[in-house]
Amino acid sequence: MVWIHGGAFVVEAAGDYLYHGHNFGVVHKDEVVLVTIEYRLGVLGFLQLEEMFGPEYKNSNNLGLLDQIEALKWIKKNISAFGGDPDNVTIFGNSAGAGSTSLLSICPKAQGLFKRAIAQSGAVGFSGAREHLLKTTQSWMVSVGCKTMEDLLALPIEKLFKCPQVGPTYQSEVLPYENYEEMFKAWESGIGKDIDLLTGTTENEMGYFVEEMVDPYVFMLHELSLQEQRRNFIADEDKWRFDKLMEVKDGKDLTTPLMRMTNDLIFHVQAYSQGISHGKTQGTGKNYMYYFITESHCDSKEYQGFNIGSCHAAEVSYVLNNTDCPEVSGPDQDQDFADTLQRMWINFAKFGDPSIPGLEWPEFTKENWNVMILDDGEKGGIRLDNTTLKEEMDLTLPLGKYKTMQSGL
Repeated sequence: MVWIHGGAFVVEAAGDYLYHGHNFGVVHKDEVVLVTIEYRLGVLGFLQLEEMFGPEYKNSNNLGLLDQIEALKWIKKNISAFGGDPDNVTIFGNSAGAGSTSLLSICPKAQGLFKRAIAQSGAVGFSGAREHLLKTTQSWMVSVGCKTMEDLLALPIEKLFKCPQVGPTYQSEVLPYENYEEMFKAWESGIGKDIDLLTGTTENEMGYFVEEMVDPYVFMLHELSLQEQRRNFIADEDKWRFDKLMEVKDGKDLTTPLMRMTNDLIFHVQAYSQGISHGKTQGTGKNYMYYFITESHCDSKEYQGFNIGSCHAAEVSYVLNNTDCPEVSGPDQDQDFADTLQRMWINFAKFGDPSIPGLEWPEFTKENWNVMILDDGEKGGIRLDNTTLKEEMDLTLPLGKYKTMQSGL
């Protein structure tokens, strides 16, 4: 099992407290070889330089992904020396790590290097078009005073940390797709069709970003500033869908629909689009979906009374057995629940089926909406559900084609 860390392709590392693999590796050393990897981030890993400096820089837009591929090649060649099976490799990750996992699954250069993929709150939509990245690159170069490659090479390291939002780029040699639709199609009938996929999201993904900003008021002002831009980005015939998402109901304030809208457009739509596409696979790949609703135990007093809920990355400490980690999921995490999730993940990695004794986990398709609810017992426990987010996705999936996330919205 190969863990790819998150961090929006610009920050964090495999050795971070939340992401480190020691506790998982030790407990499961008799049945799993766990590998965690690093890769270039930010401007070191994802700048669009070919148009400015020539064809020798054609892959500068995906160096981070190429690093991951080199790591997988090394694992394929050497893992048997550590007791691993080179023909049964599972890649998994959260956020940017889940985006990486999804993109590697449809990347020609990565074919044959792994068998299964687990995407935790991330999908192929965590990538951008070439033109968008070029504009971002040019703007950043102006901001740091660079006009030539010599200028770039001479930059002091502190300026490299003044990083724009960059990430993997399609319309490229590494990701030879023109749009998201082609990438989702690759899961159905292209090179991703034979890969077993387990994907899912958390209930309140955006709560994590409230935590990042600390002040929920600042976060809401930021989201409100983007609201009209997002709506304007959507064609007139679909604006009613956006307006429906933003309806204030049951006496609640604007916070509830605003969080719902951002959760859906940035995370849920991406994951379900990918899951539905792979659920129609014309290959041998199996397809499973989960929905994590276990709430963070972080004290809401830290966020002026705001409950970040089951936020982005809330599942990571349970999956990696870092239940002593105070970040994101907070204190007093349920170890039995963590043990169960790890057993599901390991069963999927070993056999392509996350079912455990007493709880069958059937495959997910649009027609057979089998979603495993992952809850520590506070909201009913782990269970299979056939309605979760179904009506909401019927409403919002068509909005995915407008790529608001790619445009920074």
